[in-house]
Amino acid sequence: MAITTNRSSRTLWNWLLSSCLIFQLIGSSLASQALSFTLEPQDAVVPEGHSVLLQCAGTASIGRGGKSKSNLPSSVSIRWRGPDGQDLVIVGDTFRTQLKNGSLYISSVEENRGLTGAYQCLLTAEGVGSILSRPALVAIVRQPDLNQDFLETYLLPGQTAYFRCMLGEANWQEGVKHSVQWLKDDLPLPLDKLRMVVLPNGALEIDEVGPSDRGSYQCNVTSGSSSRLSSKTNLNIKKPSDPGAENSVAPSFLVGPSPKTVREGDTVTLDCVANGVPKPQIKWLRNGMDLDFNDLDSRFSIVGTGSLQISSAEDIDSGNYQCRASNTVDSLDAQATVQVQEPPKFIKAPKDTTAHEKDEPELKCDIWGKPKPVIRWLKNGDLITPNDYMQLVDGHNLKILGLLNSDAGMFQCVGTNAAGSVHAAARLRVVPQGVKIKKRKSQGHSTKSLQTFDNLTKRRKPFNSGEQLRTKSGGSFPFPDEDDDLDDNDSGTTRLRIPSGKLPKFEQPLNDRRFNILNAGSALPLDNQSKSYEDDDDDYDEDDPAKEALLEAYKQGEDAHKILDSWQQSKSKKSQQQK
Repeated sequence: MAITTNRSSRTLWNWLLSSCLIFQLIGSSLASQALSFTLEPQDAVVPEGHSVLLQCAGTASIGRGGKSKSNLPSSVSIRWRGPDGQDLVIVGDTFRTQLKNGSLYISSVEENRGLTGAYQCLLTAEGVGSILSRPALVAIVRQPDLNQDFLETYLLPGQTAYFRCMLGEANWQEGVKHSVQWLKDDLPLPLDKLRMVVLPNGALEIDEVGPSDRGSYQCNVTSGSSSRLSSKTNLNIKKPSDPGAENSVAPSFLVGPSPKTVREGDTVTLDCVANGVPKPQIKWLRNGMDLDFNDLDSRFSIVGTGSLQISSAEDIDSGNYQCRASNTVDSLDAQATVQVQEPPKFIKAPKDTTAHEKDEPELKCDIWGKPKPVIRWLKNGDLITPNDYMQLVDGHNLKILGLLNSDAGMFQCVGTNAAGSVHAAARLRVVPQGVKIKKRKSQGHSTKSLQTFDNLTKRRKPFNSGEQLRTKSGGSFPFPDEDDDLDDNDSGTTRLRIPSGKLPKFEQPLNDRRFNILNAGSALPLDNQSKSYEDDDDDYDEDDPAKEALLEAYKQGEDAHKILDSWQQSKSKKSQQQK
């Protein structure tokens, strides 16, 4: 029974459906509206002695009135943590310098100076909190192990030759490209593309060998700025009348497949080269069933005489693969397992939240991956150790018992597995008991660009106005930060008192494009302007059981198309009922 491999169009369609499903069901950005990265440091693998630049930038949303970018040092600051997990002390450091834009420059990466390892950028906004970037690995290029066995190889005319080059493929550094050139009798080998191929692991395969192929072969591997030579292998061509040149020989493997563990989207190559008389035929099986290579959209292909290559590996490609070499004498199998790992992906990301003191808020975070990701929580860049006060719920949500004002800050949910890591941040704001938090219905994040004039005037804090809020009991306190989500309909809240009943005239901030609109509105009566503060955090109904059930179904791997249809039908019925 053949496995049909016409998956390209189906894969694209499923990807589109899954993406649509995730975006519609989750309905929120992974980046906090309060503080987020616009640029995170990336891994760097360089030759020893070379320099490295690690970049970092971010934005802070200071309330609803506008944004300040990372090039404004008054609002956002950047610090770096080194391989030991501690903040770097840049002053007096011979090799590391923090540039004015926040980037970290390492002038010379050297092995024994403690400069290699994982670096992280800590982004801080005063009054908001701090978030930690992805770890960026700084490493020195290492040469792979090369074949050092001197070999004499004897083949019959028409058979296949296989020459090893680099060893230990599983230990190769990620992101490092090795350039391989083959030499024959100490001279560069011109590749006959009809018979010769250099495999992804650097090995040389020559099909249909003849007397002209006799000679000494070795590979030259260049990694970065250094090169090395492997040992030589001598190829000898037998004559049919030589002893051992039998008319019929059972298949034997020159090389068979080895186990592979790869990331989703990688290209996988399983080597398989066999000789025999007559020349054996190669076919591949997965979990005991033949693979079909005839489909034009197949992601499976044969490289050289029999090696299997899988492009854009998917989870369904995991399994046991068998290379079967057969001729009229016998049949021989060689097998290996392939495991496709999937990097962590958010099913539900934490979102900005406002809660009262003494409440027990639960920050929700759910991450899927293969293998199962380990989930950790950070507060202002520091790891949270679960305890009686801060608890992990269901292994992924964070619940805070007896909320205190000091608990306010930036929280990050980080998921990590062998295939990668993912993180998302959310701001937790704490308000006093009795202050009502008004929930708003979801309109998507595009509501930021749909603010009316009324929105502009009601949400903006007076610039240098000196006004105060007065309580009904006669007390007063300064105008609150516009981030505080208050509702004047609550008896315990405060009210703005301006004797004239009009907004005061303000000085124009140099960076405020909306000043003219705001200042023009000062002639409007105060009664025409809403003083309620809405909670930006509730962009969708967390308690919708239908949505929760659909998300759970998606996590369990059910068909994305069916889940999306079910959700759209549920949404349509709910909309009709509201009408």
